[in-house]
Amino acid sequence: MSPGLADVPRNVKSPAKSPKNTFDRDPLLIPQLFVSGKPWYRRPWTVVKVILLVILLVVMAYAAHRYGIRALKVFARLVGK
Repeated sequence: MSPGLADVPRNVKSPAKSPKNTFDRDPLLIPQLFVSGKPWYRRPWTVVKVILLVILLVVMAYAAHRYGIRALKVFARLVGK
């Protein structure tokens, strides 16, 4: 390395001192989901539907355990007619 180049200061820009502030800007085109209404757990009919679904699944699991899968298939065939 020549002595002339050793005295020249390097131009170092730190990425932390960038003029662009990435945290204080408008968001990109991200859709605002669930903005136009209450969340599902604050809607009474949705809560009732979820509770009924859980009860139905528990009853089906108990029936499958108690009577077996074949009995559930026969029951499903009778209800489907």
